Amino acid sequence: MKKFGLSLLSLVPALFLIVAVYPSIQASAYQVMPVVLGILAYSFMLNALFLASRPNWVSRWLGMTVIYRGHMAMGIGTVVLAILHKSFKLTQEVNFTTMVGFFGLVLLVVIGLFSMLFLNGDLKAHVAWIRQLNRKLAGVLPHRRVMVVHRLNLVAILLIFCHVSSMAVFRQNVLFYVSFVLLTLVAVISFIHRKVKVSRVN
Repeated sequence: MKKFGLSLLSLVPALFLIVAVYPSIQASAYQVMPVVLGILAYSFMLNALFLASRPNWVSRWLGMTVIYRGHMAMGIGTVVLAILHKSFKLTQEVNFTTMVGFFGLVLLVVIGLFSMLFLNGDLKAHVAWIRQLNRKLAGVLPHRRVMVVHRLNLVAILLIFCHVSSMAVFRQNVLFYVSFVLLTLVAVISFIHRKVKVSRVN
């Protein structure tokens, strides 16, 4: 039941952004499906980041196990949706928008694969070669270094934020863009606040 509630709650920001931007997309030359997939991917990315900040009210409601699994599911969903978004050939032109989007996607995929290999407890418990790989690289990649790589997702978020912000059709839709910026700030600030708080305790 909690997982179902988390799934519904995680879709609210994405659905709001899709509804807000839909009129602008209809009036432009952009295809609706890749925009929808892109918004879903970005929303899932923000959801994963927000869950990583473990706000007290979320922890009390869901419990840590659901939060960890939700974070992982959102991360996987982000990568899958981002690849589907990229699969649409929107333009052959190489410019700032396409370049930051491409590098953001590459970073997401690389960090996603890295995280699955070194942070997914279920895979380590059930797949022998992943467990052995973790043991062999433990000296070179202790947990703190793995987490540094994992947190490069913040760079991916910045790149995708720039990717969206560079397109006039999104910036000129005030409701969409203000909501897009606010949702990004909430997730990023919540995560940074959590890390600062933990570092002070330690």
